[in-house]
Amino acid sequence: MLTAIVVGVSTLGVGLAVTQKLYREFGSIEENEILEKITSGK
Repeated sequence: MLTAIVVGVSTLGVGLAVTQKLYREFGSIEENEILEKITSGK
């Protein structure tokens, strides 16, 4: 039971860290906006 909680919290933490990195780099967390910025060269 404790292992499942630890894995869940760890997964959530990684997901939030990735989301934060994307927002800092691209100013959005919307996939279509990020792809547009990537293809247009920012």
